[in-house]
Amino acid sequence: MTLTLRAAVAADGPVLTQLTRTSAAYDGEHRAMVTEQTIDAAYLAKNPARVG
Repeated sequence: MTLTLRAAVAADGPVLTQLTRTSAAYDGEHRAMVTEQTIDAAYLAKNPARVG
């Protein structure tokens, strides 16, 4: 299996937002850090991301 990565675009935002908000990495007291986080075009312009 080959994984191809590409730059994330605004259309990926809803899925990336959901992934961030539900990630186990932010369980417990850290959940508050991401409850308001939204991944959108403005966020991606400042924080380039890759998706596969």
